[in-house]
Amino acid sequence: MQSGQEIRALTGLRGLAACLVVLYHQVEAGSLPTLPLIGPVVARGYLSVDVFFVLSGFVMGLSSTHLFTKRPLQEAYAVFLLRRMARIYPLYFFVLILATIQEVRHNLQHHQDIGWLQTKLPINLFPVHGLGIGERIVDTSWSIGAEFAAYLVFPLLLWLTLEKRRVMLSVILAASALIAAAYYPTSFPKSGPLDVYWVGSLWPAIRCLAEFTLGLITCRSALRLRPFFSQPLPAFAVLAALVILSFMTGTDIAFVLFIPPFLLTLLSQDRFAARMLSSSPLLFLGEVSFAVYLCHKLLMPLHDALLARLQPSFMPASAQIASEILFWCALLGAAWLCHRLIEVPGRRQLRRFESRLTTSKNTAPVATKISLSN
Repeated sequence: MQSGQEIRALTGLRGLAACLVVLYHQVEAGSLPTLPLIGPVVARGYLSVDVFFVLSGFVMGLSSTHLFTKRPLQEAYAVFLLRRMARIYPLYFFVLILATIQEVRHNLQHHQDIGWLQTKLPINLFPVHGLGIGERIVDTSWSIGAEFAAYLVFPLLLWLTLEKRRVMLSVILAASALIAAAYYPTSFPKSGPLDVYWVGSLWPAIRCLAEFTLGLITCRSALRLRPFFSQPLPAFAVLAALVILSFMTGTDIAFVLFIPPFLLTLLSQDRFAARMLSSSPLLFLGEVSFAVYLCHKLLMPLHDALLARLQPSFMPASAQIASEILFWCALLGAAWLCHRLIEVPGRRQLRRFESRLTTSKNTAPVATKISLSN
């Protein structure tokens, strides 16, 4: 379960999902016309976040279970939270500062009040805005706040899914929460049933908790179910169902329920999907996916500015293609710099505090081969 090939496939999946989120937001903002052939898939790009949530639960189960089975609960919980904050906080803090400066500059240019800093910034410094508290500054950070809720209750989720006798209860609770999040009446605009992202409510966190739990259940069941989903017919059926559902509106819950078996098919080294997602370009996208996800909204105005500059000199289609290529070059370049200069060093520095939290002599090794960007 921890071989390099298997983890590479999951890393590539995260990279592909991050790119779909960017395209979805571009189409939603009108910066990009509806794409031929894959237009219906891009229009449901918000489901990529659901892939993130299930994937995070799966990887957390794979990489962190040993903490809670080999160490005292208090120590394991502290180390777990430190590792998760070391993973997300350095880049999140950097992007938060950039987004705050951008918003303040916009307010000052339009002679608008900036008193919101006193309330919004403290709430966003600690990502609790995904718990129904306050408003977000970084547009895409609602999912970080929602996943932070899963980190806070991770020992409970692990307890629910660790024993076979509680797995069915976990499935029922996760499915019920997913249905409630999808179909709870709301006045907020939605692109689909599971397009639940607004702050000021707990529904984004409930969406995340349900899918994070499904990921944990998948991890717990992997050894038993993986041989079945590695067979050609089930693997093809799962892949075909996932592709078909991605083109069909109103099938959000069914799509999410097919993510766990799809993850199990990716654990086979011989499947076409696993080999494709393990390709070098997708591995690169997977490594920088967190930076792509956090930064792309800040760089989207660059696309519109490039398009405006190119339109007088090129045909409309050529100007659109050129501006899109330049935008992606800038986005991936910025994401790579953020990954190399902020994410990796920041994670390393914060992980240095882990020894202060460790009092147990039993220090089970960490699954360091997990290169998945969570």
